This record gives sequence, C-alpha cells and structure tokens, in this order.
Amino acid sequence: MKKHGRKMWTVSLAGLLLLSACQTGLLPQNQEEAEEVMPRIISPAADVSEIDYRGVLPYQPAAFSGLSKLNDLQRGHMERAMFEAAVTRFDPEKHLFQEGQWISREEGNEWLESLNTALEHPFVLGFLEHDYLTEQGELAGMVVGVAVTTGYTPTAEGAPSSPVRFSEEDIRRMAQTVADDLTGRLRQKTDVPLVFLLVTHDMDEQFVPGGVFLQGEAAAGEQTVERWTEVDEEWILLPNPRGGQGAYQVEVHRNFQKLQEKIETYFPKFAGVSGMARFQKQQLVELIVEINAEYDSEAQITQLAQYVIAMLPEWVSQHVRINLYIRSLNMPQAVYVRQSDGQEFFHLYRQ
Repeated sequence: MKKHGRKMWTVSLAGLLLLSACQTGLLPQNQEEAEEVMPRIISPAADVSEIDYRGVLPYQPAAFSGLSKLNDLQRGHMERAMFEAAVTRFDPEKHLFQEGQWISREEGNEWLESLNTALEHPFVLGFLEHDYLTEQGELAGMVVGVAVTTGYTPTAEGAPSSPVRFSEEDIRRMAQTVADDLTGRLRQKTDVPLVFLLVTHDMDEQFVPGGVFLQGEAAAGEQTVERWTEVDEEWILLPNPRGGQGAYQVEVHRNFQKLQEKIETYFPKFAGVSGMARFQKQQLVELIVEINAEYDSEAQITQLAQYVIAMLPEWVSQHVRINLYIRSLNMPQAVYVRQSDGQEFFHLYRQ
C-alpha cells in the first residue's frame, strides 16, 4: 500500500530496529530455548503497492509447510488470499510478517491426519500458518489458511470406486468443525486473535486456484470461531471448456471469446490467448489475461498491449482488477496491471 510505504521505510531504517529471537512471542517457547540468541532486524519497507508487510531478518521459512498437495498456482493464490485477509485485521503500519513458527512439522502432520480421521473423509488437503508480530517482536495474531476439497474418489481393494462429492452444506459444516478444532489446539500455545480462511478446491479441476468459501475469526482468548463471513469465491478458466456455470460466468466467458477472436483477427501471429476470472458472490472481481506471442519486434508487442488494454474496459468494470501478461517462447514481453482502485502499471521488458 503506497499510502504507508514511506512511513514504514522511515520507521525501519531510522536506527534499524533490532529484535531478538529470545523475545516473548517471536518464536514458540520450546524453539526459543533450543536456539541460540540471534540478533534480528526489521526488513526495510519498499514503497510498492503489492507489498504490505515488513518482515523479520534473517528470514525463517515456515516450520510446517502444509500445502504439499497443492500445485504452485494453487499455493500462490491461497497465500495471496491470506495476505488480503490479514491487511483488514492486522494494520501493516503496526505489524510485521513472519512465516508460521508455532506449528511444528511433526504437529502439523499429526493434526492433519487427526482432522481427516475424525471427519471420516480426506476432506482437509492441508493448512498454512502466517504470523503477525508487533514491532517489539511479540506475536499479535495469526492467519491460518485451510485448503479443503469438494470431494474425492475412494479406493476399494486397490481400484477406484464411485467418487464422493460433498454438498455445500457438508463443506460448510466440516470446514467450521476443522476451524474450531485448530482453534482449540492453537489455544494451548497462544491466546492471540486467529483468522481462518477456508479455501475449497474442486476435485475435478487442477488448473485454477481454490476459492475462499468462508472466513472466520476467533478473538483473543476465544476457544471457538464465533464470527463467520461468507466469501463465496470462485475461479474459472477462460475460455471456459463448459461455457461457464450461471449467467454471470457465461457472460464473462462470451466476452472473453470475443476479445480472443479480435486479437486473433488483428494480430494473427498472436494466437494463444487464455485466462482466468475470479468471482466473489457471483461478481467479477479479477481478470487474468495471458497472451503467448510469436515475437517479431517490440513495436508489435507494444501495439498488441495497447489494443488489449483499450478493449478490456468495454466489458470489465472499473473496480475489477486486471492482470495482462504477454509472453514469447516462455519469455515475458510485457505486463499490464490495473488495480481495483484504478491505479495502472505497464512494463515492456527489454531483452
């Protein structure tokens, strides 16, 4: 967020605020006792709108990387959703980010197995912890992303049987049970506020991210999640192989097809056009367009980008985020971003 970027730079560099691993809250107590005291500093903040939180250096990876069943696309978008949720709860001007340090790898694997055993279904694909600290290094809150599936195909005597598909009500019930269970386990470690994102992944779709279905919050000290918000997020491929489900998806699919046809008509060597759309409560909130081009000159790339940038506002409302990527032979050529607040960015790569 640009509005606080310069302020954070001043805070973090005017004396390079030192932290120590032995401070309360920076690391779990058993980890503090086992590790040597290592001086830590707050990383400087860059005045870049996509980067909200300063971090703690040296950087520590997550103690439990619990999203191994997801692909890179799914993991990346899930973490982005976790950051989006954090910004509304933990002010980036007052908090630091640290990858999860309170759930160990052994605990995480044990909890994951226990959750699915209790539900009698392999419902939970994994979960990830993000920690938010005060500038004094104390834990102030957590965001926990939980990846769940819409169904699975059981095996009987080594052979797959009929798939099991969960209803929306089943997903809601099991997701809330999982969040309450994790809250109880985390309350044995800390009383800080907890934010949960329940992200559903379609069992039949590996090429789009999961959508945030529910967001819940347990206030400081609460033993269960008392506040739930329906997010009802969906991602679809564009053009959509099934033409979209529901009028809101069909409309976006058809408009994307028209854009695709125009690009292929006016720029015949730029044939590969694909994308994804993100909806929340059936409203388009983000559009991703990817164009694979046969690169001849920077002028052609520039003309193509100008044309697409001019065409998109004809059917994409101004509050929708747009990400346009133009590539050639696996090399990036140009990128255009229009954020939901209307701010725009365009870059033509120099080869």
